[in-house]
Amino acid sequence: MSKVHLPRASVSPDEYPALLTCTLEKRSGDIEAILVARQKLDLKVGGGSTILGATLAQYEELEVETSDGRRVRQPRLLGEIITSCHEFKDGHPLGFDIEMLVRDWKKAMSFGYYGQLLDEHQFAKCLVTFRPTLVTQYMRAANKSEASGIYAGFFEQPICKTEQTVNLKEGQVRSALKELTSN
Repeated sequence: MSKVHLPRASVSPDEYPALLTCTLEKRSGDIEAILVARQKLDLKVGGGSTILGATLAQYEELEVETSDGRRVRQPRLLGEIITSCHEFKDGHPLGFDIEMLVRDWKKAMSFGYYGQLLDEHQFAKCLVTFRPTLVTQYMRAANKSEASGIYAGFFEQPICKTEQTVNLKEGQVRSALKELTSN
C-alpha cells in the first residue's frame, strides 16, 4: 500500500501569528467592515439577540462595503485581505480555520465587547492602533468640552470596546495616549 502525501498547508502554524499581525496592520478598515457586517447580520438573524447568529452559508452570501467603497461578498474580501499578506499555493489547504481568524481579529481589535477587560493603557493602545485620526482629534481638542465629546465618541464605535468603560479614567487614558503618540 502506497502512502498518500497531502500537500502542505499554505500557512503553517508558525506563520499564522505573522499573517494575523500583517492583516491587522494592512487591512484593518476592511476587517472592521467585515466584523460590522457580520454583527449586523447576526443581530438581524437573531432578532436582536447575539446568542443566535448567522450560519456560515449566510456569511458566504453577505455583502460588505470595503474601505475603498466597493461592495463585495465576504468570502472574496476575506481572500483579498489574506492574500495581501501571504501568497497561497494552488491545491494546498489554508492551514487555519477562517472563523478562527475572524475570532482573532475580534479579539485583537477588542471588537464589540469581546470579553476583554482593558485597562486605560490597553484601551489607549487599541485606539492609537485602530483609531489614529480620532486620537489626533482628541489630543488637539481646543477645550475640555470638545475633548470630552470626542472621548465619549471612543465608546460609540465597535472597535476598542471594553466591558468596563465606566471604570476607565479619562485622565489616565489621556496620559497613556500622550505617551503612545509622543514617539
